[in-house]
Amino acid sequence: MSRSKRRSPTRDNSPPPLSAIPTAPASDAPSRRELWLVATLLVLGIGMRVAFPSRMAIEHFDEGVYASNIWFGAEADYHYPMQRLYAPPLLPSLIEWSLIFDRMGEPASHKINSFVPLVPSLFAGCLTLLVIWRM
Repeated sequence: MSRSKRRSPTRDNSPPPLSAIPTAPASDAPSRRELWLVATLLVLGIGMRVAFPSRMAIEHFDEGVYASNIWFGAEADYHYPMQRLYAPPLLPSLIEWSLIFDRMGEPASHKINSFVPLVPSLFAGCLTLLVIWRM
């Protein structure tokens, strides 16, 4: 009697046909659910950033340097001496312009709103949420 050996079916290591591979949708547009989730997180993030404006303050020396342009005159070229060592180039200008816009149309005795110098950083922080989502 001859014994026949049973062979297991051979496995083919070739890739599956292209028709069997699932493909992504042609559009990269975010789904409605994703947009709602991002909008909810954005509103929550902005709310957390601006929830307690009385607790926001310029707390560090470098933040003071950023906001100090308005108090230096022509002898210091209208900014903190050696400011480039402490502050990125655009931020002090944005803070200065926010202070200027806050005082437009007001008398010289107008008290500066302590929230105004923080607006550029708050805006950039909130914008960061959208930038991270799109990465």
